[in-house]
Amino acid sequence: MLRKGVLRLRNIRRFCTQEKTYRVLLSTRDSIVGKKIVMELGLVAGVSVQAKSFFHDLWSRLRGFFGGEVTTYGDLVSMSSHTAAERLIAEAKRRGAHGVVAVR
Repeated sequence: MLRKGVLRLRNIRRFCTQEKTYRVLLSTRDSIVGKKIVMELGLVAGVSVQAKSFFHDLWSRLRGFFGGEVTTYGDLVSMSSHTAAERLIAEAKRRGAHGVVAVR
């Protein structure tokens, strides 16, 4: 039975030895198709909390009150999500992982 967390993948190892930098595979599933999990390295987290200024918040509330899309918050959520993923990948690399499964 697989546990959620950071896992080392055997098949990607050969590719990674040729280059100093490598890509960490992310999957929302409990495994990565075509890769064998050989070692669990623990849990990692990537968290990002961001806020806009008072004036952006006020403008967004007025915009929401009168109708229309509040793009300020959409952009903020997108940027925060991207930053959290980057931090997750950085932490996984620090632990020597080649992939992270069960990303939520």
